[in-house]
Formats: sequence, C-alpha cells, structure tokens
Amino acid sequence: LHLVPRWQSSDRHVKLKTVMEDRPDLIQSELSGLASDSCQQLFKSAHVDVMFTQACPHPVLNEPIYTFIDPAGGGPQSDYAMVSVTRQKG
Repeated sequence: LHLVPRWQSSDRHVKLKTVMEDRPDLIQSELSGLASDSCQQLFKSAHVDVMFTQACPHPVLNEPIYTFIDPAGGGPQSDYAMVSVTRQKG
C-alpha cells in the first residue's frame, strides 16, 4: 500500500483490491495507474478518423469546459491521456 495516491484512503484501497482480486489488470490500471494492455482501445479507429475529419463546431460562449485526465490512458509509451469537453444542445 505504499503506492496509494493521496486522494485514496488506505482502507478503501484494500477494499477495492479485494473486490478486484480476480482482475489484476484492473488493479494495476485503476488503483496503481499503470497501463496493463495497450492493445485494448475504447474507440474504433474508424470512429476516431471520422471525428478528426469533421469540422469543429462553433464554440458556445460562457459554457463550462470540463477537463479529464487519465494518468495511464495512453499506454506504456505515454504519460497520460487528457480530454476537454463542453456540452452543447443537451
């Protein structure tokens, strides 16, 4: 438990490890921040290609921008993954 992040309690960390004991890959990625399998992708490559070929929507003024950071999201060759989003029309 020497690698418990500051924002997690040691007790909660132990409970989560117990719940995920049959999935060591989840323990590494979710509790330790280590990328365990860089071959798994959340989005299909074709969907990512379509996203980058579309024109960007016009920004909406005075809407909050949410930024999310995943410390192990980029796989073993990456430090982290980051995405910023805002809501528009729903």
